[in-house]
Amino acid sequence: MRWEDLTAEEFAEAVRKEQVCVIPMGVIEKHGSHAPLGTDMIIGRTIAEMAAEIEPFVIFPYYFFGQINEAKHVPGTIAVSPEMQMKLLNEIVKEINRNGFKKIVLLESHGGNINFLNYFLQAQLAEKRDYIVYKLGVFDILGACNETFPSIDQDGHAAKTETELVMAYHSELVHKEKINPKGAVNLHRLEHMSGIRTPVSWYCDHPTHQEGDPSTADAEIGRKKFKIAAKYVAEQIKKIKQDNEAPRILKEYYDSWGSWL
Repeated sequence: MRWEDLTAEEFAEAVRKEQVCVIPMGVIEKHGSHAPLGTDMIIGRTIAEMAAEIEPFVIFPYYFFGQINEAKHVPGTIAVSPEMQMKLLNEIVKEINRNGFKKIVLLESHGGNINFLNYFLQAQLAEKRDYIVYKLGVFDILGACNETFPSIDQDGHAAKTETELVMAYHSELVHKEKINPKGAVNLHRLEHMSGIRTPVSWYCDHPTHQEGDPSTADAEIGRKKFKIAAKYVAEQIKKIKQDNEAPRILKEYYDSWGSWL
């Protein structure tokens, strides 16, 4: 159920009954020359909505203030500062908690959020809290899909899987006739720096903001992948609902502060 669709009374009941709030974490950025700026949000939100049909939870409204500084140079990107990313998400989870949720889940739907959200989880330990944040990884979700539909070619950003997931329910937003064939080629412009990361490492390889060939994307396969992804996420949410150990250990950690004094 979507947070914004509920009445105040329905919301209060949902907090009591469902226990968990999920934030699909995407961004607004270029996806090759053929897919919409909101690709990550569309995918994350759709997975969340389908998963909530299996294992009910509350879905937070659209959230796209993730890590996307590598795309500030292309039209349409919405990129806030790293400081604002951390501060805003911290305020949001606190506000979700103020509304009654003790379990908050970050649902990755953008690869560029991985390091940001991993650090955000670690930063939760900087102050005492009476709630806990969990994260579901985008590559774990896609991995579940690949067990049934293995990808034999490079299939990353704006490539086959992302394209067919958007095509599944929003085919009008995908323009396959505009696919840039250069996007299927990894340029390896920092090949001489193997084992070393730089701020422009991803951009060096994929300046078209496309990481693979999306030309064979199929809407029907996209719908099947969504079902697999939704089932996987629903199973993880069920585990989170049943989890008492992580909150107990988190409290144990907080209670140990100053225990040696």
